[in-house]
Amino acid sequence: MNLGIYMRIAEMGEDLQNALQTINEGLQSGQLNDASIFYDTLGNNPLPSKCGWFHSTDLWNFTGELVTTSIATAITASSIINKFKVLLYYDRRDKDLMGLMRVVKNPLTKVICREEEDEKELFRLTGKKSSGVVKNFNLEEILEATQS
Repeated sequence: MNLGIYMRIAEMGEDLQNALQTINEGLQSGQLNDASIFYDTLGNNPLPSKCGWFHSTDLWNFTGELVTTSIATAITASSIINKFKVLLYYDRRDKDLMGLMRVVKNPLTKVICREEEDEKELFRLTGKKSSGVVKNFNLEEILEATQS
């Protein structure tokens, strides 16, 4: 499996730390064939990574499962025509309701939630259920959500 993670700002923080840990472990174990991190803005990152880092303008060249970390990145990724599946990693703190409605109406985009509270909020706002709850970019849970 090829895994891509698309962040608006790729800088040191909990999301990037968990994403890199998942990618590094997945590549080492063989669960992932390849992995990439896409970003709109690149910040400081002292953590080692075993994957490629690309500006979001290179998304057109990616093939695989693409986990987007915000509603804005999900919308951007969904507008690109290529052979990747978009998964929104929903966080209830992202308050773009109209954007969220646009994402959940797209049949090619799946929504995964960071925790149970996010899943409840997603259903409350949209009436749609998520493809699963994935804590801390857990690779097993991402793989399970992509199969549903």
